[in-house]
Amino acid sequence: MACSAVTLSIATIAAVLALACLAISFGTDNWLETRVNRTAIRQQLQKDTDEYRAYETRPEYFSRDQGLFRLCFPEKKPKGRKSNETSSSTLPRPLFIHFCSFFVVP
Repeated sequence: MACSAVTLSIATIAAVLALACLAISFGTDNWLETRVNRTAIRQQLQKDTDEYRAYETRPEYFSRDQGLFRLCFPEKKPKGRKSNETSSSTLPRPLFIHFCSFFVVP
């Protein structure tokens, strides 16, 4: 039975470490950083097209940091988004609140 006690101890330690890693991963903001060269895109867009009209409103045309539960705009925010204290928009609303730098979108 000594072998099972050692195995149980190792499994317990591994489980605690796994939970710690999960907690750290849920708490991080910058999982995927997307930087957009808005000047180059603006020069490529044709006037009077749907893409040209969406240039100031769609998140795809802005630099952003996307986490598991958050979408943050570190430089400039798309028009039509409400501006509060930070630049974070929660994708599904998490149980805890995270803030970035400029505004919150509920």
